[in-house]
Amino acid sequence: MLDFAGSSGNASLVEGGDTRSLLAVRQPGTGSAEQELAACAGPFSQLGEHKVEYIGGFRLKLAYQGNHGAGRVQHSTGALDVEGDKIWVSGHPDTYSVGAFEYLEPVPTDSMKEMPISQNVVKFERVSDIQYGFKLIITGIEHIGGELVVHTAQYYSGQDTFRDHQTVFGSNNAFTVQGHTQAAGWMKPVPPEWQERLGGPWLMGYASNLPINGRLSQGPSLYAWDGVPGKDIDTVKHLDYTLENPLGTYGRDPAQAGVLAPANGLWNEISSAYVGFIRDDDYIVVGRTGGLVSGIGYKDKRSNGTLMGGYGTYDVDDVYNYYWIYDLNDVISAEAPYMPKPYASGKFEAYTEGRIVGADYEYGQLFIMSFSQTRLQSPYESEPVITVHRFCS
Repeated sequence: MLDFAGSSGNASLVEGGDTRSLLAVRQPGTGSAEQELAACAGPFSQLGEHKVEYIGGFRLKLAYQGNHGAGRVQHSTGALDVEGDKIWVSGHPDTYSVGAFEYLEPVPTDSMKEMPISQNVVKFERVSDIQYGFKLIITGIEHIGGELVVHTAQYYSGQDTFRDHQTVFGSNNAFTVQGHTQAAGWMKPVPPEWQERLGGPWLMGYASNLPINGRLSQGPSLYAWDGVPGKDIDTVKHLDYTLENPLGTYGRDPAQAGVLAPANGLWNEISSAYVGFIRDDDYIVVGRTGGLVSGIGYKDKRSNGTLMGGYGTYDVDDVYNYYWIYDLNDVISAEAPYMPKPYASGKFEAYTEGRIVGADYEYGQLFIMSFSQTRLQSPYESEPVITVHRFCS
């Protein structure tokens, strides 16, 4: 069990408040000016120079027989947006849908049985009625100006011709994003002091989370934009890694004399990223990576005898939550978008219920979605868990 000694269980950034009162104070989309950092009340983890404290978690209610609408949270693609008293989540990838659950005050525990279950309060609906004839993946959701903006990618595309990357939920209109799948993922406000230098009040980014690397950034990307949805989107590129200039290693790490080389620690075929945001002068990206001990193969046999479906780690447990932190001054001054490197990266040691599948950053807090194998709600499906972490001093 985690040691919560010294922690009151209060999920607030401001002493004496609770999470929902804080959520009501700050309106999303107005920049990311932070609340004054409170001292860490309990155990914390390091993200480079930043301290992150786990303050609690809750579970999301599983759906059965369509009782949550056109979609369900099981096997969600992990796009999250915490907005007021709701947490919006992308649905099962076959449904191209978004729904919302009640935002509960996180309970400071690492026991699944003690975590409350959040009920579905907005049924899942298809993002738009436009029919494409192939699988779409929701790569980002964010409330901007009172509208729910959705970023979308084609799951598998060798030709990379899909261009309807941005949609306002329920509008049945879709628009292009300059940068395409390299750019159209998470969306976050830019702090006022960085807006002029970056070229916009909002940022977006994505990474090689999907098949077909040639259409994706081989490392976390960063693009600035005006934050005005409902039209074709122009962007300013700051970070984007190509196959010729990846952040780490593209392809299988070679074996030498029968000994597998560990995977690249900066970025590799197992790496993925789920949110990027600005704190102080840092661009912080959270996701996961693997293969740093056992190495990476392609459709090869793992150490437990199972076969990889594509690229995979030789040890099935050699995958972990991870972070990358860039100095924005280095990003701005770089001669090319593939030249900046994170000044800090490493394992994200904060408590979660498993591997990160989605994340959001709001109100100075980091919200992580993972799927627990405890399966208390159903013996047949993994249970979605939200853990909440605050930056502290």
